[in-house]
Amino acid sequence: MNYNNLNVAIVITALDIGGAETQVYELVKKFKSQGLSVSVISLIKGGSIYSLLLEEKFNLHTLDMDSYCQTPMALFKLLRFCRENKIHILHGHMFHAYILCRLAKLVNRNLKVISSAHSIYEGGKIRELLYRMTSFLSNLNTNVSPKACDYFIKNKMSPIDKMLIVPNGICKTKFTRENKIKNNSTFHWVSIGRLSKEKDFSTLIKAFELVNNKVDFKLTIVGTGTEKEKLEKEIIERGLTEKIKIKASIDAVYFYNIADAYICSSLYEGFGITLVEALYMELPIVTTDHEGTNFILKGYNNKLIAKKNNPLDLASSIMYLMKKDENERKNEITDVRENSIKEFSIEKISSRWLKLYKELLQE
Repeated sequence: MNYNNLNVAIVITALDIGGAETQVYELVKKFKSQGLSVSVISLIKGGSIYSLLLEEKFNLHTLDMDSYCQTPMALFKLLRFCRENKIHILHGHMFHAYILCRLAKLVNRNLKVISSAHSIYEGGKIRELLYRMTSFLSNLNTNVSPKACDYFIKNKMSPIDKMLIVPNGICKTKFTRENKIKNNSTFHWVSIGRLSKEKDFSTLIKAFELVNNKVDFKLTIVGTGTEKEKLEKEIIERGLTEKIKIKASIDAVYFYNIADAYICSSLYEGFGITLVEALYMELPIVTTDHEGTNFILKGYNNKLIAKKNNPLDLASSIMYLMKKDENERKNEITDVRENSIKEFSIEKISSRWLKLYKELLQE
């Protein structure tokens, strides 16, 4: 299909390892294969996904923001880019990015703006107020799960007629399990995500301390972030340095392939992209009951869904899964995996975005 008359710039706060960042990367790749070449603008220069886009020669730009004080200059650069490249649609992902896109519309009223949040939690009441105050500048608001959208509507952050659920999409060819050869009987868990407070890896570490003397396990936490030093210190203090490792990598597939199960300890998740990735990789899951759980794991065994911020409950779910044999563990995910493959493919999600872009341009 020819998209020559459609100029879209995807604006994102940063391009390091994370669910929203990875989704942008997968979307721009899929858009290109579908005939649409989009520009990607990062407020902050650098990061793992930034490097990938650069290496693969995508149309990548940065606003070189280091602090809020640089907002006027960043806005000037964004408006200049839109003017020089005749941008029709600014698609902002994450709070700082879509607020900047909305401010751009104050100056250039011809721009169409999409504000895509990736969580129910946008950083506190002040951010929610800013979202609410600038909502009139957004043509379309989206979030990644029904609970997140309901929260935004209920708190008057967005009119109901402007809010849509658009979940994240997964590339099936990328997340395909290889036959794994186990060298020993140790049960290997993996957890992937930004090392930040909302992921609550501290509770995860405490839960594994509770099962340490009962089962033979290894846990790999994959991610980067501000909590790294704190978490490493906690692992040492709890005597788990031989059992729990923290790795920084963008090759999530490798860690899914060496794992026997996936575990998520998040306090909240707008969607929970790693749950879908784990299902694609045929991994049984233990997770906390966050916003994405019922959306992705509808009908899943409640004994594998733990209360948030509750190490004892999470430890109970860990033990429950580890007591099952391999076939029993696989059977736990059969139905939810089939639904995820049907509903959350990158092909389906990217096609939906392309349709929304075209509809927005016709308004």
